[in-house]
Amino acid sequence: MRILPTSTFFCSDEAHFHLSGTVNKQNFRYWTASNSQQLHERPLHSPTVTVWCDISQFGVIGLYFFEDENRVVTVTSARYVVMLYTYLQHRLEEMAGDHDLEDDKVFRHRPHTIEDLKQKITEEVETIPDETCRKSCESFRDCLQQCIDADGRYLGDIIFKQ
Repeated sequence: MRILPTSTFFCSDEAHFHLSGTVNKQNFRYWTASNSQQLHERPLHSPTVTVWCDISQFGVIGLYFFEDENRVVTVTSARYVVMLYTYLQHRLEEMAGDHDLEDDKVFRHRPHTIEDLKQKITEEVETIPDETCRKSCESFRDCLQQCIDADGRYLGDIIFKQ
């Protein structure tokens, strides 16, 4: 089985941006060669915004803030499906005619309100060049092909193109 060079891939994820200056992602981990005894203290109840973002080789598809009446909501399967139909489907239709967000940049000028935080996230995502998205998707396609070629077994070395 070969992945065609014309294949289109979409990569998406969501994260919780806290007004206190932290980002909480489900797949976020701290990696270190030794136990640094470093504490990662966070406020217990900092206001948050939950944002979803999608990229493809065409660029950033868009941002979607999970909220109801300007209040952050838990991402459930039902809300995710609503987002796919009410937001993503329309964005893809619009694009058919046209054809690691860095949290330190979002928090460089400390936002003080949720609206300000959402604006900073939006501004930062808008700076991601389409070429970066295209290269990321090409690299992803190559890695997928390696996985297929190895029948899903361990991949010794994955070298990402620069």
